[in-house]
Amino acid sequence: MFRNPVTATISLLLLIAAVLRASLLPRGETAPPKAPMVAPDSVRVLRFGYNIPVDSALHEAAARFADQVAERSQGRVRVDLYPAQQLGTDDQMLEMARLGELDLLLTPTAKISVAVPAMQYADLPFYFPTREDLYEMLDGEPGRMLLDKLRAIDLVGVTFWENGFKHFTATRPLRRVEDFAGLPVRVMKSRLLIEQFRALGAHPISIDFHALRQALADGVVEGQENPLVAITSMGLHEVQPHLTLSSHGYLGYVFMISARVFDTLPSSTQQLLIDTARALTPWEREQTHRREALLLETIRQAGVSIHTLDEAERARFATATAHIAERFEHVIGPQLLALSEELLEHKYGRGEHIVIGLSADLSQDCSVAGTGLRRGATLAIDEINAAGGVLGQPLKLITRDHRGRPAVGANNLRHFAARANVVAMLTGVQGEVVVAERAVAAETGLPLLAVGSAGTGSTADGAQSCPMWGVTTNDDQARFDPGRLSSFSLVDGPQPAAAELSRRYLARYAAGDAGAIVAPQAVARAYEQVHLLARAVTRAGTTERSAVRRALEQLAEHDGAVRRQAPALPTDRHDALGRADSHRVRLGDDSALIARER
Repeated sequence: MFRNPVTATISLLLLIAAVLRASLLPRGETAPPKAPMVAPDSVRVLRFGYNIPVDSALHEAAARFADQVAERSQGRVRVDLYPAQQLGTDDQMLEMARLGELDLLLTPTAKISVAVPAMQYADLPFYFPTREDLYEMLDGEPGRMLLDKLRAIDLVGVTFWENGFKHFTATRPLRRVEDFAGLPVRVMKSRLLIEQFRALGAHPISIDFHALRQALADGVVEGQENPLVAITSMGLHEVQPHLTLSSHGYLGYVFMISARVFDTLPSSTQQLLIDTARALTPWEREQTHRREALLLETIRQAGVSIHTLDEAERARFATATAHIAERFEHVIGPQLLALSEELLEHKYGRGEHIVIGLSADLSQDCSVAGTGLRRGATLAIDEINAAGGVLGQPLKLITRDHRGRPAVGANNLRHFAARANVVAMLTGVQGEVVVAERAVAAETGLPLLAVGSAGTGSTADGAQSCPMWGVTTNDDQARFDPGRLSSFSLVDGPQPAAAELSRRYLARYAAGDAGAIVAPQAVARAYEQVHLLARAVTRAGTTERSAVRRALEQLAEHDGAVRRQAPALPTDRHDALGRADSHRVRLGDDSALIARER
């Protein structure tokens, strides 16, 4: 058969090897099939752009992502990487992705915050107790809420990768708030970050990142904030003698897909991209953290003095910057902050406070009123806590967004009723939501305090039917034009307490004048109701709910920001305000107040 004896010998050996290999396979198992060959014209190629150089954890993760997508798609999807701004600046790549000219994109959250202001969430200084807390937020419901906002700008948000946590460098150690006094500090062009340094007493100056090293060397600024990878890559540690490890802010990167591209992909490919990127998220973060240990040694070898904030020092910084989240809640979103606060309180604060729940619209048509209720209740709680709290314990407000939906409001009340440390729930302002909530209040026994309602049926059918009290009118709403009916406002209230409440609001929320107060009626109502509730708890001597309900009916009088009330909550109405406390107003086309009518 084989004329060449050498050829015959080789063929025989190959045949014997094949037989032996087959005999070594487990019984019933065949040799694994080779991956099918995919025709070049059937391969979907996706371009992936980002600003990070190849020597970075983000690039490593992107390369791993590309490899896994190719493997899991059996070669049908190929991801080509374009690191280090090969396709353009962050702004240019962002616009390309929105137009469908770039498929995949990694961009810092700060770069997206112009189009999606809520992305400043991760910039909040000293807001998250630990890095693990922030990861839980970004990987949980708060992060989903942020990513969902990207659809509005033609992007699909997938997950959050990172370039590390920010730290301070300066010409001196920065371990105390007082150490920042008068310090000229470089800051990104961000109102939130400018406010951060102003709160610490520093002098913030906006300087382009690529000009920062020279500005530090020339003494134009004496401090800055950045992750360790940015500090070393730009040589900032060579012109700054002190590094303070503060982990006070986060330089997150958003993994996004162009919506115009995403919608053309098969559902299996869509899910493959999402699942692969999310599965790599913990690995990318670990790589970043691992590299930071090496970067820290590089900084130390350069002769930089390294300082680490202890828990007490960090707590003082957190106190000094606590107001920033509140001042920027209209930018970041009150519903997002309320959810974050609840999650953190659930993890760290249970059993240490008397909790008041608030169910309000924070994201839909009545979100402005919801914000007013939240702020009014907060101002009252601050005042009460400064005086020693209630029964020796501080009060705490936890807010849940009912989104204008009765079923969600009812679920909010069930949620609060199931928590032993919740003494009552405030609600407002949609009447239909209040009706749904009060039915649950009757079942659970949790006191429900309506701080205002709009629509029919919210308070008109009798106070005895359920334990609900309201700083609202009990008149038939159908008699009035809801657009022209207004009750007490702290802006023009005659009581001295109203002027003081207005002053405290302006100071806390950095409002320019009384005209800038968000929903002043809602602020005043919530403020008043919390004080009434605190008085009832004190009178009852306990947070037991039935005792608190009885005490609410027994308050003889209350001299508050609205007016002097005697009795505070009449048993025949359960309302602190009557028709005499309402007035008619004339509004302009933009809903601005033109005149008050009597």
